[in-house]
Amino acid sequence: MVLSVLSVQIAELVATEFFEQGDKERRELNIEPSDLMNREKKDKIPSMQVSFIDAICTQLYETLAGMSEYCSPLLEGCQKNRQQWKHLAEECEKGLVNGLV
Repeated sequence: MVLSVLSVQIAELVATEFFEQGDKERRELNIEPSDLMNREKKDKIPSMQVSFIDAICTQLYETLAGMSEYCSPLLEGCQKNRQQWKHLAEECEKGLVNGLV
């Protein structure tokens, strides 16, 4: 399984923005940023993606698919995307990769 280039690029862009915010919090406020904004925990990005898909995306696409059969491919894409992020998260946990590759 391979994540789409677009999916990885978007995750990297969002992570970069969050990491910059975390750096600012650490530097200017002298506080430890949350994992989501902590550059030192970039290996958790795949598992955070799975959590986001579970909490937000799946419910959204299930609702849309329930409203129109034309939205079913969106739900299927979401489910495939989740499987791929889950696979990458498991590889990170095993130490096989370090975050996004």
